[in-house]
Amino acid sequence: EYEKAIENYLVAYEMDRDDILTLTELGWVYDAMGKYDDAIEFLLKAEKLGRDDEWLNSELGFELGYNPDTRKEALKHFERAIELGRNDAWIWEMRGTLLFELEKYEDALYSFRKAYSLNDDSWYLYSIGRCLRRLERYDEAIENLLKSRQISLDEDDVVDGEDLELAFCYVGIGDKEKAEKYLKSAKESIEKQGTLNDYIKEEIDEIEKGILSLTRFS
Repeated sequence: EYEKAIENYLVAYEMDRDDILTLTELGWVYDAMGKYDDAIEFLLKAEKLGRDDEWLNSELGFELGYNPDTRKEALKHFERAIELGRNDAWIWEMRGTLLFELEKYEDALYSFRKAYSLNDDSWYLYSIGRCLRRLERYDEAIENLLKSRQISLDEDDVVDGEDLELAFCYVGIGDKEKAEKYLKSAKESIEKQGTLNDYIKEEIDEIEKGILSLTRFS
């Protein structure tokens, strides 16, 4: 009952604005309610008063990561949590995701490989493939993406993400036939799911332009 919890914690907060536990609890509950700005406000107050542990830094990294303007600050908190001893797949995934968004693909690749070493989830293979593709290490990217794709198929999951990345990779190595094959598969899946958006449309357009350029020079 988050609303009631907030009411009581705010009473406690008014009684003692420097109680780190109250500040932390307010941050946690606001996060659970999806009120991320409020969560950040109280978590930062707890940090200012001296709390500096794996949990607080992980939470601040997660909250600040929602805003493109505070991604670098979020990254610092994730790295501080790791420095303090946190070492699980989630923290490395979060670090990798931010680094990927900041276009630091080599560092992101390292993080996703760490995450995969701790939890052999196909999502991490897919993320590894995305990093390698942007580093133009296409053969390695294809190897990881095909593994991720097969796991997804075995689990009756969609593979349009892998297929789009594979199409990009095959354009990169000049294999027009396979690029067309995976683009066609991705488009069919996206149409079936009804998940086409502006970002995916831009990716499809880019792949089609790449295929067209291969056609011109073939």
